[in-house]
Amino acid sequence: MIDAAVSRLSALARKAGPIVWVCVWIGAVGLAALIHLAFLVAWPDHFTHEDSAAYLYEAQSILTGNYVDDPNNRPYGVAFFLVLLSKLFSPSILLFVTAQHALSVVTAILIAAIVRFAGAQHIFALLAFLLAALYARTVHYDNTIGAETLSVFLTTVAAFIAAGAVFCKGPPLVSAVGVGLKPRDMLVC
Repeated sequence: MIDAAVSRLSALARKAGPIVWVCVWIGAVGLAALIHLAFLVAWPDHFTHEDSAAYLYEAQSILTGNYVDDPNNRPYGVAFFLVLLSKLFSPSILLFVTAQHALSVVTAILIAAIVRFAGAQHIFALLAFLLAALYARTVHYDNTIGAETLSVFLTTVAAFIAAGAVFCKGPPLVSAVGVGLKPRDMLVC
């Protein structure tokens, strides 16, 4: 009777394991989103820093059609992102900062997926997600107008494509394209 109960419990544990991990991931993503939202609400006046004016000026020049050279030779990647969001939704700094917070959480999810592609256990992917999503400096930069969040997101997308192609035994061309996207994305930002 004890052997039957043990076998039933182990069968139940095998069936419940994936469900438990889905619930844990929903909780972890929800926690990260709430922390990012709390930071957004707690510091509503810290959306700009010393580099923000250049990106906002570039975005304004794109919107008006009067392209100007940036004295620091910054690429227009962040400005194009600002213009895209302002054309799709509204020209609000709050919208851009909210999009950066969302991109940061998605970046952390992609990092966790890369860890899983490498064959690590669920707990290590969860740890990688939490470290990436809740790193204080990243959350701080998400709350400002800058290139950090967008460049990290684009780099992570390229790494995700490359890791998926390598670890899932995909064609080498796809992996090469993913790795090739990384420096290009960094240069855009």
